[in-house]
Amino acid sequence: MQTFPPQACAEAVRRRRASSPAGPRPGGDGDVEVSRTVTPLGVLARELLSGRREVHHPEGTRAFRNPTLQELRGRTETRRQAGEGGTPMVRFLEELVAAYAHSADWLAAGTPPTPPAKAAGLPGHWGV
Repeated sequence: MQTFPPQACAEAVRRRRASSPAGPRPGGDGDVEVSRTVTPLGVLARELLSGRREVHHPEGTRAFRNPTLQELRGRTETRRQAGEGGTPMVRFLEELVAAYAHSADWLAAGTPPTPPAKAAGLPGHWGV
């Protein structure tokens, strides 16, 4: 498994966020890769800053899992406690938590998710 130094991740977050007006989302701009594993059979597994996990198989199949709101809050708090408060990475996570909390109102209301929400990936579920 390869992990990337926090300084490199912070700089990548800053550059990617500056180049895109889109709001924060798992797998979007600013959600940089923090670790990567390549298996002997050629499967690539990536973990992004938000906690999103992506698995790419050699034949072209790919799967992803977006984090839940609770996982995002925990990840943000862990980075704050590690002394990273105020860094571009923590600011990105804080914005992502706020966006997730706002967009997940349908979860609290008990209504079914919309087709666009399903296409973007439901929190905590694997998409293929």
